Amino acid sequence: MGPRVRHMRSILHLIAAAALAVGATGAMAETAAAGSTAVIVYLVASANPACVNQNVGFTITVQAANPQSNPTGTVTLTENGTTVGTAMLNGFGQALIGLTFSAAGSYVMLATYSGDSTFAPGSSAPLTEVITSCGPSCREADGDGDFNGSKGKGNVDMDDDHCEDGQTDHVDSSNRGDGKDFHSTQIQSTTFDSGANTVTITGTGTSAGQPVTFTLVALETANGSPGWVSFAFSDGFSNAGSLASGSIQLH
Repeated sequence: MGPRVRHMRSILHLIAAAALAVGATGAMAETAAAGSTAVIVYLVASANPACVNQNVGFTITVQAANPQSNPTGTVTLTENGTTVGTAMLNGFGQALIGLTFSAAGSYVMLATYSGDSTFAPGSSAPLTEVITSCGPSCREADGDGDFNGSKGKGNVDMDDDHCEDGQTDHVDSSNRGDGKDFHSTQIQSTTFDSGANTVTITGTGTSAGQPVTFTLVALETANGSPGWVSFAFSDGFSNAGSLASGSIQLH
């Protein structure tokens, strides 16, 4: 092989190497996933702590470290490392992902931003979401005594605080005011009015052996009041009056 041929091959090798170098640089530019401008990612929960099965909204905000425009793209929310939601950022660089938790416990939430052509990817600080069982609050309504009713002297004996003492809730009366007794068989609802210091209890029972429904409204013995009760039954009898003895306690 003469010197001219060897020289031409060397030139071709140089041209090919240059072409490969240009091609590699071009591919890297085309496949770049995100820009280089730094961002700050914020993660905020609408309720923390929250209850089991309560809807919790997680707001993810992506801001430029040196604001010039709002980032675009996708954010991902993970719970203890598992992806639980994705969303697109709106025009203000925000996204909302709603979740419910089926069990009590602590969950480490993290928001991750994918980046765009201007802004670099980023992640929030971990947020620990605390979920509790949030069982119904325990209120107590109990008492007994005689009352001077508008339709005769009556008696009341009630205990509606099973979550306090474990006893079966009941509303009883040895004399409704008409000579008939009453014994509840089921408490259907109990409603406290803290402002008025009253409780309203509804349910079913028997009066003189006959099935009836009932509504009892009781005013607490407090602030100088002896307490007050009002009975209404589905058999048409009702009676109400202030306590002459005993007390009603609501707490």
